[in-house]
Amino acid sequence: MWKRLTRILRCPACRGPLLLFVFREDHPTIAAEHLDLARSKGLLDDDFSKRVEAGLLACDACRTGYPVVRGLPVLVLYPTAAHTQFLAEFRDELSTLKASYPFPDRAPEPGERFVMASFSREWGDYRYDGVLWKTSYQDQEATFMREIGEAPSGATTFLEVGCGLGVMTSLAHRHFQVDAVGVDLSLASLQASQHYRENPFLHFVQASAFHLPFARRTFDMVYSRGVLHHPPKPWPAPRSRALHHPRRRPSCSLRLPWATSRSIASNAGVIPASSATNSAAPSTRRAIASPRATRTGMNRAKSPAGF
Repeated sequence: MWKRLTRILRCPACRGPLLLFVFREDHPTIAAEHLDLARSKGLLDDDFSKRVEAGLLACDACRTGYPVVRGLPVLVLYPTAAHTQFLAEFRDELSTLKASYPFPDRAPEPGERFVMASFSREWGDYRYDGVLWKTSYQDQEATFMREIGEAPSGATTFLEVGCGLGVMTSLAHRHFQVDAVGVDLSLASLQASQHYRENPFLHFVQASAFHLPFARRTFDMVYSRGVLHHPPKPWPAPRSRALHHPRRRPSCSLRLPWATSRSIASNAGVIPASSATNSAAPSTRRAIASPRATRTGMNRAKSPAGF
């Protein structure tokens, strides 16, 4: 994970901010085009080119820890094989911390273990060969651009929920020149993190769509495709085709081509759950959410163009 991603991450258990303890860090060579983009956005600082390969994200509020494994923040609320591997490899480093941050031990949402295992197996050997779901990357790109349309004016951040291998997340960065974040429950997110590890504008997180680990009002654009029909558990909010804040001019977009859910917008940090309304016609495919009044942990005073 790129170190600056920490600024928008939140504990999925209590929503508290997360500290980062770095156990292993890398400094990849950044391409000139990415340096130029970062410079134009005012993002070049000491953290920009730092990539954390191993570490611990720790919540002081609820004393919970989350491992960073092979560059991937693992922010699920129950133990996985990654947690076991991390404890074995970094036991000495963990023992030096002044406080203890045990891993979360909740029960997964119904069906999550199956979904995680199934898609981890399916994409475990993928080699980014230009074809996805028997469709070429070019056709995937055309579909993505047709569904997502234009970015909101001044957009700097994008989230894909259920990013899988990260192909669409990478397209979002390429077309909109934004910081693009992909979150997935499966280890396809690890594949994506490794494959796109040299691009400092691409970020991947392993987490549940029911407990998205981001600060509220963080993202300008949220996209999800082929995801909402997988969980056996119903989404915990009425489905909505239009999401907005009645007192503010809409400027943040949510696109879920197959189905939309108010809860996924709230969890993704787009709008508070209390501000969603249900007012659009059933055929509407584009949902609009409120502008970000405060992008907590996202922007520094000197840098309004990213995190």
